[in-house]
Amino acid sequence: MFDISNENATKTIKRLYYYSITFLLHLPQILLDVLFSEKNLYIKTYKIYTMKKLLLFSALFIFAFSCNDRSDDNPLPAYTIEGKWLWSPSENRADANTMYEFVDGNVYTYYCNICPGDDAYWNSLESTDRIPGSDTYTFDGDDTLIWDEISQAITFECDGGKILFENGGKLWRLSSDCQ
Repeated sequence: MFDISNENATKTIKRLYYYSITFLLHLPQILLDVLFSEKNLYIKTYKIYTMKKLLLFSALFIFAFSCNDRSDDNPLPAYTIEGKWLWSPSENRADANTMYEFVDGNVYTYYCNICPGDDAYWNSLESTDRIPGSDTYTFDGDDTLIWDEISQAITFECDGGKILFENGGKLWRLSSDCQ
């Protein structure tokens, strides 16, 4: 039923495997013992010092040449103009009295006479609260906004929560915490 020769061959293979794994696991310790023996300690220490310098130089070399600062490879985040934006007659967002809603190429305007200065009011407005009519807009996805056929360069700040126009105007995204 059992083939004894097969069993012995399996045991022999297992022993060889065990001894080779044991040797490989102890090899680093054997090498360290040989490397740090008291014979030729000066030469070995010098070699280790040289190897450390070479390793450090290699790491610095890799880090120095692995960065690529070309702006083509690291594009700025893409922000969208779509959504609700507040305009304030002062530099303070809390004084906002106008909201512009950019939706699918149309700009809708909402006004407020006595504004509470918080986002809850602006979020409560519905499409029936808009003033009649709308403007059109086109945004190139980067830095040019064509609003009612007037082209303006814009820049986003505060992680896309604020727009600065080239003429000095500002809009604050309704959902942002930007000031």
